[in-house]
Amino acid sequence: MFAKEGFTPLSILRGRVPPRVSEALLRDAIDLLFYAAWGRARNFDLLLRLSPASVHENAFLKTFYDKAYAVSPRGEVMLIDMRSIVETFRLGGVLAHDVAKRSGDVPEDLKQSYRLCGATFKEIDEVFRSSRTGINHPTSKGVFTDIFSQFRLCTSFLNMPVFFERGGMTICFDAYEYGRSLDLPSAVGAAGLVKMLRPFEGWSLCTTDEFVKEEWPERLKSAVAGIEIGEENKKVGRPADKVMDTAKAYAELYPAGHGEEAWLKVLRRVNEKTGRSVSVDTLKRAVTLNGNGKGID
Repeated sequence: MFAKEGFTPLSILRGRVPPRVSEALLRDAIDLLFYAAWGRARNFDLLLRLSPASVHENAFLKTFYDKAYAVSPRGEVMLIDMRSIVETFRLGGVLAHDVAKRSGDVPEDLKQSYRLCGATFKEIDEVFRSSRTGINHPTSKGVFTDIFSQFRLCTSFLNMPVFFERGGMTICFDAYEYGRSLDLPSAVGAAGLVKMLRPFEGWSLCTTDEFVKEEWPERLKSAVAGIEIGEENKKVGRPADKVMDTAKAYAELYPAGHGEEAWLKVLRRVNEKTGRSVSVDTLKRAVTLNGNGKGID
């Protein structure tokens, strides 16, 4: 969008993610969404909440956690703790399928601003439901991927961020205001943070030119969402299997959640069971995918 000298808008950088990184992120996103739907069998509505594009976008934002700035049209600059914002809103924001349940469909102007999927909630729901038996079988990932392709869900979204619009990546609360008008829980729960961000409405999300040149390429290579890229051969490795193995081990060890047991103790037991050595962050992501929210910070 716009930026003070020495800063680069995130809207420009979004188009600079190398194709091989973007493709790897999308493949990993499909793997994780597939496992979440299959592993949680009856949590099929997850597929109406998140698209691969949403997971990709979240990974992109995470690369700027400690290097994000809001820049006003007048050139004022404010450092933003992107971590607190993204982690608060998670991947959801205002969900198109929640809007559909209340009002039928999202208004056209919001669809354009937030790059929402052009299909109606009913159309997506019918296709997902009709494929449910196949999706619940691990060999049907091709069918699963075809559905995302059919509705262009690798490039369009099922959710609207409550703190920025996707066109120019400026701080914007249109989705939040609309969600509040429908009394959607996802919007109501964001009220506190929106109140703090309100003075910066219309400011552009940016980072420094120096960060883009010196650090951002390496952060993209680690890809945050779990993608690892080998510099020498440029091949992409996707460690989604370790998340799946961790999720399965956790479910077996803690079918009802781990309650007040410390994360590090849980991690040791899970790693012993899988034979892997994953981090606490990977464990938490696996627990989230498993649908067991008990004990999650």
